[in-house]
Amino acid sequence: MLITNIQRFSLHDGEGIRTVAFLKGCTLKCRWCHNPETINKNRQIIFHKSKCISCMMCRKTCERINKKFNILNNIPDICENCANCLKCAEVCPSGAIEIIGREYSSEDLYDALIRDREFYAESGGGVTFSGGEPLLRTSELIPVMKKLSEEKISIDIETAGNVRWGNFEIVLPYIDKFLFDIKCIDENLHKYGAGSLNKQILENFNKLYNTSRNSLIVRIPVIPGFNADEKNIEDIALFLKDYPQIKYAEFMPFHATASHKYEDMNLKNDFEDYKNMDANSELIKRFRELFKAHNINIK
Repeated sequence: MLITNIQRFSLHDGEGIRTVAFLKGCTLKCRWCHNPETINKNRQIIFHKSKCISCMMCRKTCERINKKFNILNNIPDICENCANCLKCAEVCPSGAIEIIGREYSSEDLYDALIRDREFYAESGGGVTFSGGEPLLRTSELIPVMKKLSEEKISIDIETAGNVRWGNFEIVLPYIDKFLFDIKCIDENLHKYGAGSLNKQILENFNKLYNTSRNSLIVRIPVIPGFNADEKNIEDIALFLKDYPQIKYAEFMPFHATASHKYEDMNLKNDFEDYKNMDANSELIKRFRELFKAHNINIK
């Protein structure tokens, strides 16, 4: 399986100190995605212009770049096909050309995750699988989950829910908490913002609630120009009223820290003009009060 990053000592992806594995591949294409490098399921190469020292080693190594090289800006013309070669990244001395997606076997991943077991035990933490959409990789993750469970390691999954129900069923015996994204209720708005209708997502949420309601944490990204208004937030609150036994819901305010990723990957950033949203802003406070008015446990 391809993993973009193993993030240690995370405090925001479940309870306690957690190690988070970010898997490549997603069924959605959210316009504001904070991890755009995880959307594509394949390995990719990205160019960090700020790290380039103009040594021209990439140009000397790759015939394709040699033919298509922007001399003025020293920017190699990198595309998805380059991931089948990788020579330019191998010779780049400054790390300006980076390979996104490292191949892990189930055994390799387990070894990388179990090394933090002392921190898990002391803090009540564990492992969180994120992405991308980790539930696309259940066949590869199950052996890892089994071994972690045998060691009494807590396992959480961050999911957008846009997969077959069978992908949920197979991991149910091993998961402590599902961190389930609900972006909006309006299906047309969801398709506009995330690239897909939300029918399957909401159906999976209902099935998951009826199967393991106490393990459900609802995460609501608050995105300016998308759902950051009282109507859309109240629609979510009204939907959640039918699921009173979720563990809790929490708002995830928009942040702009991923903007450099869009630049490095030469991707269109629809939110480049937006700044970080304050988690303690009056807007978020109003949304919390709205949820409380509907008797929804909001963190």
